Amino acid sequence: MTYRGSIWFITVVAAIVLGGCQSSTRGAAPAGAAPSATTTVVTPSSTTSSSPDYATDKQIASVVAGGEKLWRDAADKGTECRIKYVEKGGGVLGEIERKTCYTNELTASMSAETAIRDLSQLRIPPSMEDLVAETMNSLQMLVDSNLEEACGPSMNEPKDTKQCDEAMGAQMWGYTSVTGVLDKWTPYF
Repeated sequence: MTYRGSIWFITVVAAIVLGGCQSSTRGAAPAGAAPSATTTVVTPSSTTSSSPDYATDKQIASVVAGGEKLWRDAADKGTECRIKYVEKGGGVLGEIERKTCYTNELTASMSAETAIRDLSQLRIPPSMEDLVAETMNSLQMLVDSNLEEACGPSMNEPKDTKQCDEAMGAQMWGYTSVTGVLDKWTPYF
């Protein structure tokens, strides 16, 4: 039962109980006593406001803000990471840097998936529908790159395969789209 449904149910039960008490005491009030209050039964339609309960701008923006730094950092370091993946130099330190870069990219994809889920669960006001839809479409690009499937699990170096190269390219394209849409959120942060 929903919150509104619970309130409606409690109101109806209270009206019945109070109505029953009132009818059993009718005519029994002493002379000069104030007339009893009338009970109004509240129906679900009278408790529903004329406007739907939308998420606030802050609630919506907080979902996007939660991943903004991660997505921007991954985008800013994306080209540098690609160079490290190709060069494969630097010994043990270089290997650690490549693994860290790759893990950060996977984390950006997972964070994008979480943000899409969280935004989908909010009731978006009409004034923000276009921006939220554009944001979700951009974040979906990071998810759709299927980086982990194509390049391997986190804390490893990405595979040196054509499939991984294509996923990396899709991820970079996603970063471009995401950073572009993040700039549109500046008024809300």
